[in-house]
Amino acid sequence: MHANHPQAGSTGPGEVLVAADGTGQYTSLKEAVQRVAEGTRIRVRPGIYREGNIIDRPLEIIGDGKHEEIVIEASDSDCIRMEAGQAVVKGLSLRCRAGSAGPDELCGVDVAKGHLLLVECNITSDTWACVTVHGANTVATIRDCRTHDGERSGVWVYWRGRGTFEGCDIFGNARAGVEVRLAGDPIVRNCRIHYNGYESVRIFAGGRATVEGCDLTGNKQGAWKISGGMLSFLYGRRIVSRDNRE
Repeated sequence: MHANHPQAGSTGPGEVLVAADGTGQYTSLKEAVQRVAEGTRIRVRPGIYREGNIIDRPLEIIGDGKHEEIVIEASDSDCIRMEAGQAVVKGLSLRCRAGSAGPDELCGVDVAKGHLLLVECNITSDTWACVTVHGANTVATIRDCRTHDGERSGVWVYWRGRGTFEGCDIFGNARAGVEVRLAGDPIVRNCRIHYNGYESVRIFAGGRATVEGCDLTGNKQGAWKISGGMLSFLYGRRIVSRDNRE
């Protein structure tokens, strides 16, 4: 719903402001995403926004405040589903809260198409993975995010999805921190992947991943498991590859 006083929020050219207290052009992030023109920057003020969002054209969604105070919480959809050619999401807390009564396979962030740059976000899901990346033309760049307490894995890359996870903290997920299968091919760099229920990294048939400079300690079932895929560790300029390790 549009706020009653759109002039109250101060925005620059090509920007709109979402504010739960009515001081912006919108009180709903979902409505802003649906209505604004391609290329718009959407600034989001602190508040709890109980809605899922489908990004279907190039946009920027930028938290305007502390990320822990800007909460996107969805109970019947992904918090963010990426279907555009490119988009940027920064500085949000994304909580999928469908639980056992909601639909299966919902995520904090589902990257199904295009190139998503996801920066400085806090992501969790109580139904499936926190972040999923899939599709032949899908590339995600996930940087400086906390991905935790997923009902299954923290990150799941599959169906030829690609991406780079850099400087992320991936912890407390019920299964592996990072799972890869079905020709998924991520790069995981300078991340801390710890205190997960399975391994830090689990590779299934057809999957592959490159891990560089990561802390893989403290997981219940060890650092990695490979079942039919390939896991490469990059040490400086030297690559050490492992496959079919149980």
